[in-house]
Amino acid sequence: MGLRGELFSTRVARENRTYFFNVKENRLGEMFLTVVESKHSSDGTFERHQVMVFQEDFPDFAEAMEKVIGFMKKERYKRATGRDSRSRDDDRDRDSGHNRDRDDRPRREHHARSDDRAPADDHPKASDTAPQEERVKKTGKVHTVKQRPRTKD
Repeated sequence: MGLRGELFSTRVARENRTYFFNVKENRLGEMFLTVVESKHSSDGTFERHQVMVFQEDFPDFAEAMEKVIGFMKKERYKRATGRDSRSRDDDRDRDSGHNRDRDDRPRREHHARSDDRAPADDHPKASDTAPQEERVKKTGKVHTVKQRPRTKD
């Protein structure tokens, strides 16, 4: 197990940012994925963004990622072959109120989550009085980490 509790970890380093893909395990033995972006800023600090994907959500997450990647590949191909994503015919159809290619466009999918709640009221819910670890369980965190000044030894 890694220093931060990772069961598996890999990273993708680019010019001024690094992406970490970490598989971790909580106290109940349930695995989850964290995707962390660490970006070096000009003032010497690191800006860190983290997304957590829990094991029960992973099939839907993976399916959505495949759709996004497929769309991006398709658009890259269109642009590389000189075809813009919106042709003149599409512009004319749009201006006239008709669109023949409407079925080819990506659709947004909205799924109701089982943990969606009605708007908050003045009474605390059981989850509001839960320990800090449990309240943060299914939310992402944004951390800004400052680089320590180097001391000359």
